[in-house]
Amino acid sequence: MAVVAMASVAAFAAALMPEFRGIPASTRISGSSQPVPAATPAAAIRVNGSQPRIPIAALKLSGEVVGLAPQSTGLAVTVTVGGQTYLATVQGNKYSANIGRPSPLDMVIVEAKATRVHYRSVLGSADRLRMLAGSDSQVVVAEHSSLRVSPYSTALSWLVRFALGGRDAASVAEFEQAMRSAANRDLETVAYALSAAASGEWPLPAGFSNGYQLLQARDAFRNYVEQSGFQLASQGYLFAQQDAAPVKSISEIPDRLVMIDGVPYAEMPLTAGNLFLLHRKADGSVDLHENKPLVDPNYAIGLDSDGVVGLQPNGAGVRTYDRTAPSPGIIQRTSLGHSLRRLTLGQDVSIWAVRSVWRDVDLWNPGATPVTLTEYRTLSSTALAAWSRSDGWPGTPGLRRTLPWMCMQVGGLSQSSSLAECDYVKHAINSFPASYTVEHGWSVDEQMQPQVAFGTEDFTWSLDAAQGVLRIVNAQTDTSFWRLAGQYRSLGPVLYLASGRDDTGAVQTMVGMSLTMVEAIDSLPADAAVGDWQSGYSASGAPTYTFRPFEYLLFRDSNGSGTEESRTHGLPVTTFPLNWTISNDGIYDRRITGQFSSGSRYVGSCVEAFNQGASGCASRIRYFKPLLKTMDRYYGIEEIYTQTMYAPPPGQAPSYSNYRVVSRPSFYACKNGACMSGFVYPGSPARVAASLGTLSMMAGAGGMADSNQGVRRTTPGRAAIPRLRYVADISFWPRGHQSERLRMSGIDDASDDCPDCGGVAKSKAPKAVSLMAWLSARNGGPQTIAGSAADADSDVIPETAADAADDKDPGSAGPAGDVASMPVAVRDRVPLEVGPDDTATQRLR
Repeated sequence: MAVVAMASVAAFAAALMPEFRGIPASTRISGSSQPVPAATPAAAIRVNGSQPRIPIAALKLSGEVVGLAPQSTGLAVTVTVGGQTYLATVQGNKYSANIGRPSPLDMVIVEAKATRVHYRSVLGSADRLRMLAGSDSQVVVAEHSSLRVSPYSTALSWLVRFALGGRDAASVAEFEQAMRSAANRDLETVAYALSAAASGEWPLPAGFSNGYQLLQARDAFRNYVEQSGFQLASQGYLFAQQDAAPVKSISEIPDRLVMIDGVPYAEMPLTAGNLFLLHRKADGSVDLHENKPLVDPNYAIGLDSDGVVGLQPNGAGVRTYDRTAPSPGIIQRTSLGHSLRRLTLGQDVSIWAVRSVWRDVDLWNPGATPVTLTEYRTLSSTALAAWSRSDGWPGTPGLRRTLPWMCMQVGGLSQSSSLAECDYVKHAINSFPASYTVEHGWSVDEQMQPQVAFGTEDFTWSLDAAQGVLRIVNAQTDTSFWRLAGQYRSLGPVLYLASGRDDTGAVQTMVGMSLTMVEAIDSLPADAAVGDWQSGYSASGAPTYTFRPFEYLLFRDSNGSGTEESRTHGLPVTTFPLNWTISNDGIYDRRITGQFSSGSRYVGSCVEAFNQGASGCASRIRYFKPLLKTMDRYYGIEEIYTQTMYAPPPGQAPSYSNYRVVSRPSFYACKNGACMSGFVYPGSPARVAASLGTLSMMAGAGGMADSNQGVRRTTPGRAAIPRLRYVADISFWPRGHQSERLRMSGIDDASDDCPDCGGVAKSKAPKAVSLMAWLSARNGGPQTIAGSAADADSDVIPETAADAADDKDPGSAGPAGDVASMPVAVRDRVPLEVGPDDTATQRLR
């Protein structure tokens, strides 16, 4: 971009208006290109401030079209500015256009058409182009990469339109906000499809003359990109193609750069898929934190001749994970470096194609040859300082707000510790050192019946008010939270950077995105759950054009029954029966499936399933705790639990596995029914604060009590998240963790409720026959269960050496194989995964 040095009024006029050189300034009129007779000496010169008002020069654009079809003919290029269209002059694949003196806020769009080609590119606003043009009033590709009209620019333009509901952006700010939504796997797929259609690499379907025409027919386009091998062929296309906005200097990269794949437009993201935080350090190196735990992700940074940023590892850049296919294994993945190619340079948001190279070593098979693999990602970027807000923590201290709880999670095949987002929980952030989590742990008991999560963990906190960074430190991790820009201060997205030391002593780091909210709902009436609901996780994801849109709905009736619907575009609607109840101001939805020789089907209870000859029974419980209401939405904590039970051989006690699949923020939008008015919601910020009650010391204990929220559970040693009560031989994963589970070899015979009755609200549910008693009768006698009274009575267990040993789950899943045919001892260690329809399925890790 040229820079104008205005040494004098005359020099400025000559630089800005070369066509007026040699004509005295006193002979020109603002807005006119024609000279007029000189004014008399007595006439005053009209001024704008201290400078003469000088006509602005016409703006000229010069660009190129790439990705044309072989032997393409008839290239025509037009430029649309604020509704007015200009025909460009074309020579080869180059074009130029004079667009006059457009209004500063007019958006400028270029379109190119030729054989098998229809491309477009959004250049931005006229005032931005004017700024880029400088003294010669001409913008070229080197100054603005969007002048290169290409499959990539077309894909970006189309996906921005899609995010905006089918219209072009009205401003640069709107376009860049929608760019965050477009920067995902869709962008590469659409760009590659347009290129492949033009080149003939993937022939167009009958009836379509170019890829852009096909793109507008969504179902036909989806079928096109779903062809076998298409997605594989598209990988890496954006990194390799011509379009780019080269980085000229490392100084262009801010101190902290957030790089993220698609987030929803005009919607608060609940989480993120691919997420990086690039942090430039004082020694010239950078840390590239990812949303997976890494040890020492430090890199030397450089710039090649094409303006591609290269990161070469200084540190280990290592993480360990469980492989599930083609066979189970423990994989140590080491970074071999990253290459960051900027595709679009925006004012606040840019888009990058990222290539990452890794080396995988199979720790289960030391003789195996290391495997080198390459990953490609499409990410938008924003400076963290520009995206975050310093006023994002109102009422801190004093309010209870939800945040992710980070821990060093022990589990997987290696049974090693790994940094993880283990819970999503309320934090009581107090003005004195005793800050702690509230209702931390499982919201169901070992028989999958509702219970109050009565655990708690202590933490310390500090707030950097100038930077808007909230720091939470617990016994295992140190986490910094930034509030991201949003409409509300009591509710909004957060970015976090966490660190923790694993069991080898190495420090792991991880970046993530979540949601924070202030607890503001007083109570939950019995009819509040009745009505039609839409799941937040199906409503708040980034819109995807090439993948089939998905919607998840709940329909709850007043009698405690209902249905769940999974709706995927172009596929039959999947319907699941459910039973629901309200307990402890939380909503519990339950569905139960029996496994029979003829297949699986939904049943009312596991007793019913086993009576009908089932070989297994699976229960799935969704728990939602509403905390805050805005419009028709209820935000809160969502947890999903599963129980897998197997019919035992005669004479043996039953075995089952309990899992908490996820603990996360979510919302449900009430679409119809009693839920429209069922919630009690405080009417003002003062009411929110007042609803929290007052804190006072508990008599005879070292903990705190909240007069409005119940008693904080403590022990003489320390507050802890309690393990679930057990009456048999049990092995654990760590307490309160996202992948926590409880495996039992027996069921409490004293219980007079089936652990899976769950049919209607508890107050209405008929007494069910004890599953233990039922199995005992079927198997010919009572069962002997190991355990002790002390075990059964322990609500809170202080951490001891023995407890720490219990936190290790012995054994491993062993070799690959069919889950159903595995021995119970192995099968019980196979986790349940949540599929796209929010259902859990069992597979090897």
